[in-house]
Amino acid sequence: MLEMTFEEATAMIKLDAERTGEVRGEKRGKKQAKLETARNLLEQGIDINIIMKATNLTENQIRQFQ
Repeated sequence: MLEMTFEEATAMIKLDAERTGEVRGEKRGKKQAKLETARNLLEQGIDINIIMKATNLTENQIRQFQ
C-alpha cells in the first residue's frame, strides 16, 4: 500500500475540494444562464412551452419571471 506524507495528503484533499467547488460553480453558472435566457425569451413573448424545451427548465422555474 502506498503511504504519503501529511503534506501530500493535505494537498490532495485541497485539490479535490477545489475541483468540487469548480464543478458546483459551473453548474450554478449554467443554471443562472438558463434562467436569464428564459426571462429574456418571456419578455419577447415566446411561448412558455418553447422556452421549457429550449432551456430544460420547469414551468414553475420559468413562471417566476411573470
